[in-house]
Amino acid sequence: LISRSTISIQNATAQKHGGGFDALDEVVIDEMSSVSISTSRSRFGGGFHTDERLQVTSGSAVSLQNVIAQEYGGGFNALGEVEIAGNSTVKISNSRAEAKSGGGFNTGKGLKVS
Repeated sequence: LISRSTISIQNATAQKHGGGFDALDEVVIDEMSSVSISTSRSRFGGGFHTDERLQVTSGSAVSLQNVIAQEYGGGFNALGEVEIAGNSTVKISNSRAEAKSGGGFNTGKGLKVS
């Protein structure tokens, strides 16, 4: 849970999951929080990876720049549902999945934007 906080990660690399960070549980970014990841790479989720859902709410912002996944989810890889709501933004630029799917992002259970 990231609430009323700012996280900034630059020049990060992981061999397998989440270039910026890897979460085994859900990722909840809310209450005007900001997560910025730039110039990172990994096999799954160049910016970050979560085994569960991703929820970005309440005016929060996620910015992923220059992020690369070797396989799935250039920006991020979420095995659960992705929900973006409540005046929140997710900005992904210059990202790619080199070998498989989801140049911007990959989700296993669907996307809800409201």
